[in-house]
Amino acid sequence: MNQQSADLILRKRAAALAQEFNKETNVESVHVVEFMLSNERYGIDARSVREVHVFKELTPLPGAPDFILGIINVRGQVISVTDLKSILSLPEVEPTEHSKVIILANSQMEFGILADAVLGARSLPTSDIQPLPAIGSSKQNYFVGVSNEPTMILNANELLNDPALLVQQENEQEEGIRA
Repeated sequence: MNQQSADLILRKRAAALAQEFNKETNVESVHVVEFMLSNERYGIDARSVREVHVFKELTPLPGAPDFILGIINVRGQVISVTDLKSILSLPEVEPTEHSKVIILANSQMEFGILADAVLGARSLPTSDIQPLPAIGSSKQNYFVGVSNEPTMILNANELLNDPALLVQQENEQEEGIRA
């Protein structure tokens, strides 16, 4: 059995178990992957997480925006790694042996975010997630809210669909054609 088949089987089992739990307790919940950024606890909807990958062999990209740390090779696929600490104006923490890359994906976009550590996955009752107070920041849309622990819950859809996080470089020939 290849890795993709095994991953698919495990995702189906996890989804079935989550549905059974929610039916038994009759509580609405969201399944999140929890991780650390600059000594703060964050969570992101597990449905948007393709996988968690060991952080190693990062290749820097000259000329890339500051929030792009570089690229990694994941089984032959090149994945860009984004520094959420830079985007969210959090203090820098040097990568350690506990650092991981959480690969987010939807039908249009795929990239990794560097986490200082991944704590695991769990279900949070939606009633335990409170909205953030309005802070007037353009980054507020990156958050769903905060749980009682506290865990800051990120909005994976906003991250994956934000054009500000999309790095595009057109070659000079294409620019000349458009001019």
